[in-house]
Amino acid sequence: MLLFKKIIQISFLLLFIGCYTSFENKPNDETNALRYHLGTTTSAYFQNSVQEIVVLYGYSIKEYANYGNYQIADTYWKNRDPYPSESDKGFLEAKTKLLFTASNDRVDSFEYDANLFSCYLDIINRCYDGEKWIEYNDGPELQLSLDSITKEINNELLLNMQDL
Repeated sequence: MLLFKKIIQISFLLLFIGCYTSFENKPNDETNALRYHLGTTTSAYFQNSVQEIVVLYGYSIKEYANYGNYQIADTYWKNRDPYPSESDKGFLEAKTKLLFTASNDRVDSFEYDANLFSCYLDIINRCYDGEKWIEYNDGPELQLSLDSITKEINNELLLNMQDL
């Protein structure tokens, strides 16, 4: 039982470490260009704002998971027509999925507050080439669409923080 508990603790630690990223509303690095830091908010507002905004863009929440200091909101895949740049590459179909995470970490500020969570968005885009689904993150149309979603969420979180 003690071994199982240690494995769970180590797993969560690795999960938390993997979520710490840059603190701008921009892609964080070249290796994962579709990861964004959205801002800081409370647990309840994270769930409410994510739910309201994803619906505006045609997504729906598949599940919420709350692990105390870490929360996940996962959407269903959204099937869509390929953007022109994806069609030019020969892709026949496309789908996108959003994965929101909120972690109660001490990295965002020197003033730690147990009620505040740093929020992140990972965007998974896949295109079908006639044989298999391929992760494809290039193309200006995809980036513009995703920038719009992240800007909207970031603005919501900033407005919420002014009310706190």
